[in-house]
Amino acid sequence: MSADFSELKIYEYEIPLRKELKLQRGVLRERKGLILEHHGIYAEISPLPEFSRENLADAKNEIITFRNFISSEHADACISDSGESGKRNEILQYAMSALKPQCPSVQFAIWILMHPLSGVSRKTAYDFILGNPSESLALFRKIVSRYEAERQCYGENVKSGLSVCGNSEAGNECSGEYPERIIKLKIGLYPRNDELMMLKEMVKILEEHEKTSSVRIRLVLDANLSQTPESVLDYFSTTADFIKYIEDPCQDIAGLRRIRHDLPVGFDELFRSGQEGGMLSAIKALGSSDTLVVKPGLTDNIHELLNLYLNRNSIRNVPLNMITDDSTDSDTENHADNDYRKLNLPGLTLSSAFETAVGIDYIERLSEFLSLNPPGTDTLKFFPDDSIAPCQIINRYSKELR
Repeated sequence: MSADFSELKIYEYEIPLRKELKLQRGVLRERKGLILEHHGIYAEISPLPEFSRENLADAKNEIITFRNFISSEHADACISDSGESGKRNEILQYAMSALKPQCPSVQFAIWILMHPLSGVSRKTAYDFILGNPSESLALFRKIVSRYEAERQCYGENVKSGLSVCGNSEAGNECSGEYPERIIKLKIGLYPRNDELMMLKEMVKILEEHEKTSSVRIRLVLDANLSQTPESVLDYFSTTADFIKYIEDPCQDIAGLRRIRHDLPVGFDELFRSGQEGGMLSAIKALGSSDTLVVKPGLTDNIHELLNLYLNRNSIRNVPLNMITDDSTDSDTENHADNDYRKLNLPGLTLSSAFETAVGIDYIERLSEFLSLNPPGTDTLKFFPDDSIAPCQIINRYSKELR
């Protein structure tokens, strides 16, 4: 038996955060999850409290069952004479088909193992601010100042033909125009009047900024379904000239559309809840100005959605160790051709569910590979400096599950 290809190592980690994160119904003081290692490829399983449908115990049981399956005699049946990456993927695909994991975090981790994106660069994330209104406003000022400094560096480097400030999407463009910048903030965590006052100050900063700078800055407000259609309008009217979209503004989207049909919405939790009617109906719920925001580790059947965007870009015949379509049977292909190809797929932003550097690294590479929007992965600042690599997480914060 080819044990080298069937061995899956599982490490359980617990990492204290630098600062507790305020959620809608509690706080997050440490991050718990699992790191997987399969033939030199790392992946992560980290259900997010309050947001994931499974808990860590559920995911742990499922991935242990998966590991035991591929380590058993069943794995012999699927090993062919294909190359190294082919053998690895054959074993994983065989186990996926046989076991059909139900936990979204497990589904995505196995996708990562099968699609390592080894040679793909990382797409630069947008900035994310999380804190009380006073802290958020102070950080906002610093970020806006940083953008202007980066723009000046970018312009000089473009003129001289040099790479630009370590910014992947800017460097790829080299058009002489500094890319649009996005800043995301959480709303609904603090008293509404305090948040609205904060946003008014931010708008003043942006208005002054635009008088002297060509850097275009737009806001994403994430409400986590905390608002009503009426209260959403308070936030929108305050920031309308600078808003990119409001993410998960409220439960009653139909009611919101009746009041303000042109308000751009980001579908995150709304999309996941809409999946109960199937992927197709969930996507059709988005309007032309809306954005699909996906946390891959929280999204059921994530492979279906990612395959849509692969097919959209007509990506074919790429190396197996870069990307392997794990849904290549004729039924799936026909389904995509007959139904999904008729859709105008919305803009897609992949977002962090507060994963470690293992999960963040992959989301940024996947965003670059699929030519998606800048990812929402500016969350590693909440982790200690000694947890930025798989070996650090494994050696300092983990124990192996045998």
